[in-house]
Amino acid sequence: ERERAERMAKLAAERAKKQEERKRLEERKRQELEEIQRKMRQQEEAEALKRAKIKELEQQKLQQLTGAKPKKMLPPPPKTKYTWEMLHEDDSTDDEGKVTHKRPPAPTWSRSHVRGEAIAMQSHCPTDIIDSFFSVVPTTPDLKQIFPNIDPSQLKRNSSVLWSTPPRYSELPKY
Repeated sequence: ERERAERMAKLAAERAKKQEERKRLEERKRQELEEIQRKMRQQEEAEALKRAKIKELEQQKLQQLTGAKPKKMLPPPPKTKYTWEMLHEDDSTDDEGKVTHKRPPAPTWSRSHVRGEAIAMQSHCPTDIIDSFFSVVPTTPDLKQIFPNIDPSQLKRNSSVLWSTPPRYSELPKY
């Protein structure tokens, strides 16, 4: 029985030792878990700080934009008047000592980048709409209105009615 009691004591000591080891492992795991959670909280706090700073910067920018004074509209610059005197087409090399009058700059509507935009917009406009503004019905002119003293016999078409070849036959490509 003594051996049995010693074995039991030994088993109890081993159990106690295993329990202590388990407790140490559990304590270590708990500490590691707490450390991981603490690091995660720090990261979340750092990210929250970053977001808060970004939001604050955005608010400042928004305040700067909205708080800025409205700009006053300036009157348009005076338009340069083009006169016939500005057209000096007789510039010659003989008058080199004479002061030359430079032309004023071309108006903005005539510049290529502005004109190009307008032409591009017009090119997309259907021809039906353009035709509605102008009379595009083909008509033959009344020669009596153009030439009031014309002889009525000259109003009839003569040789130009009879064609042996189509018009501009010489310009057609030859195959």
